[in-house]
Amino acid sequence: YNALKNAVKGLPGVVSVSGSYNLPISATWGDGLNAVTDHGKVSFSITAIPADLNYLTTMNMQLLAGSDFTMADLPANARAVDSTKPAYRYILNETAVRKIGWTPEQAIGKVVDRGEPGIVKGVVRDFNFASLHQPIGPLMLFADTSFVRHMLIKVKGQQLPATIAALETTWKTYMATRSFDYHFLDEDYNNLYTAEQRTATIFTLFASLAILLACLGLFGLAAISTVQRTKEIGIRKVLGADLLNICLLISNSFLRLVLVAILIAAPLAWLAAGKWLEGFAYRILIHIWIFPVAGAAVILLAFTTVSFHALRAATMNPSKSLKTE
Repeated sequence: YNALKNAVKGLPGVVSVSGSYNLPISATWGDGLNAVTDHGKVSFSITAIPADLNYLTTMNMQLLAGSDFTMADLPANARAVDSTKPAYRYILNETAVRKIGWTPEQAIGKVVDRGEPGIVKGVVRDFNFASLHQPIGPLMLFADTSFVRHMLIKVKGQQLPATIAALETTWKTYMATRSFDYHFLDEDYNNLYTAEQRTATIFTLFASLAILLACLGLFGLAAISTVQRTKEIGIRKVLGADLLNICLLISNSFLRLVLVAILIAAPLAWLAAGKWLEGFAYRILIHIWIFPVAGAAVILLAFTTVSFHALRAATMNPSKSLKTE
């Protein structure tokens, strides 16, 4: 692993290299954490990620206090320097530190125990290591390359195919018996929401079909209404009615029905959207202004659909309108 990592670090286009037991999107290593505070002993379950050096740098994570792992923090090196001190160094996230009852600054240098006692080396800003359906829980990073199963590589965006080809060549040099499989972390995060993306596509499709069918229905009803009121339109035009008056005359009854439909649909949509969003630990708020804007757009679409026939009737010669049977 170390030979492969050193070779990869020297490739053009590679920014930094690290490794971990599991990926940031699927941390499954569970441990129990014990800490002694001024208020007594604190114990809780925690997710752990055994990682290589440069993990925070490669993953673009932000330290709030303390420092990143160094070679001296690897268990074997720490034991060699001072066997009387704990061999492990831990980096906790904000949630873990808060659950213990410390501030990030207070946590640095304290001893915590996950079965293996260790010194808190740093505190990292909370990040999502699972789907947004789940709240961020307590997390611990500890430096130990013996558990590394995934190599994490940050690359430049330029000449990406050439960089990947160089990575594959290097991989085959050191790992000839294993296939070169790679994927991008942003795509892995996107895959967590495949169901939501599929739901969005289906809802968009059916909503578009519903709007299209509604417009076709309005278009047909408006055509019938216009034919039935052709003489009335001609008389009103002779008496001075303009295009807007005639369009409003034809569309008035339809727009009232559309408005009633909006008043019924808006609260139902608000309740349904709120219920769906409850499945996410981190979610947006449903702003009330969305419904008036959507309602105005629907009314404008309905008015445009109905007005097509109204404009045709309004621009017809009144003498022809009055002769219509």
